[in-house]
Amino acid sequence: MKARPRNCSGGSRSSVLTLFRFSLAVFWPLFAGGLAWGQNQVAQPSAVTERAREQEVKYQTALKNGQDAQREHFFLTALMYYQQALKFKPGDAMATKLQSDMRAEIAARSSGAKSPETTTAPPVGEPPVGAPALNVVSPATPAPQPVPPPASEASSAVPEMPKAPKATKHEVSASGDFLYGQGKVTMPFNFSLAASGLDVTREVGTPARSSTYYGGTLSYSYGQAWFLDLSYVQGSSSGNADVPLGAGFNLPSSFSIKDEWYQAYIRYTFPGLRGKLLSAYLRGGVSYVTADLADDSTIPALGLYHQTDKTTDLLGNLGFGLGYSLLPGLFGHTTGHFRIGLQFEGEGFYGNRSQESLETLPEFDPLFPYKTAKFDNVLYGGIGRATVRVEYRLGRSGLFKIFADGGAQLKYTQIQYSGVGTFDELLWGPYVKLGVRYDF
Repeated sequence: MKARPRNCSGGSRSSVLTLFRFSLAVFWPLFAGGLAWGQNQVAQPSAVTERAREQEVKYQTALKNGQDAQREHFFLTALMYYQQALKFKPGDAMATKLQSDMRAEIAARSSGAKSPETTTAPPVGEPPVGAPALNVVSPATPAPQPVPPPASEASSAVPEMPKAPKATKHEVSASGDFLYGQGKVTMPFNFSLAASGLDVTREVGTPARSSTYYGGTLSYSYGQAWFLDLSYVQGSSSGNADVPLGAGFNLPSSFSIKDEWYQAYIRYTFPGLRGKLLSAYLRGGVSYVTADLADDSTIPALGLYHQTDKTTDLLGNLGFGLGYSLLPGLFGHTTGHFRIGLQFEGEGFYGNRSQESLETLPEFDPLFPYKTAKFDNVLYGGIGRATVRVEYRLGRSGLFKIFADGGAQLKYTQIQYSGVGTFDELLWGPYVKLGVRYDF
């Protein structure tokens, strides 16, 4: 039997086709998986880079806020921001150094020792939007970030931050103040007429008055702990009073008072509270006050009534003051060169008043020998003042400052008239002050 010859070309094509199909079934899933793995590897560094960029922005912001607080002498706030910067960039040399300096500064001020040299953070800002991708080795370990460049290398779009104020020993200040007051004042009646031999009863009236006071204060400090304050105040008051002439007869009159205050104080501010949200002072001093009173009226039956009264007060004063800074500090951030705070001041006084009173009835008997009554009174009382202070620091150093206070003031006085009784005076109203300070 004759064998059929084999078709070699057809068998070869079948084998190639079978091999091709096998390669597709085996290698295509591997290729697709490898492609997906490669894309995932490309996307993963991109996500890590974005997170690192966000951390850098937060780090730079915390460092900048710390610098602003340090410049304003809010050292506790600055320490908080430097600690926050270390959370965003653990182990950072600059933030670690600034944190250490702030701790030393706070400790030195609390103990009253000389503050160590502190490092001021260089101006910082947010990195540009198109920041280059970071070479991150692994998601758990972000790549090291570059140290912020010096101010000379910073972008021109980021303004240079003001320098931190240098340490100063001296401070001088000048201010002017104004008070528009309402209240009542004490006036002696018939003291002079009784001393002249007339049958009248000595009485003390407390008529209402309207007053305006304005003055100025100069202050100097060495070491910025002890201060010497010198002030001058001039006042003007006016009102209407009833002159008691006996038998229930009161004569309407009008009066005016001119008074001048000369005051000297020694004031102590607590150095440990400097730069803090809360500040305080104690002060003591003396006041020398002179006043001239004139009272005139027309007496229907007797003619004119006229009184001139001169007083001299010598007082000892002891007071205190408290301040609380609202901005910066209350909201955890600074407001540039502006500061806003609340102030409360209280003061007590005690002293002696020497008084000379002369009353005349010119048309009753021009030749009658009217005598001046001289008497001394004890007086004591207190002054309270509540204000809001706005302060603006000029220049990069902030050593020159202007400030304004606005609020209310109240003064209450008790006066003991020997042989007659104790009477009170009251003066209250809006109060404003404008001033400048310079540290050097």
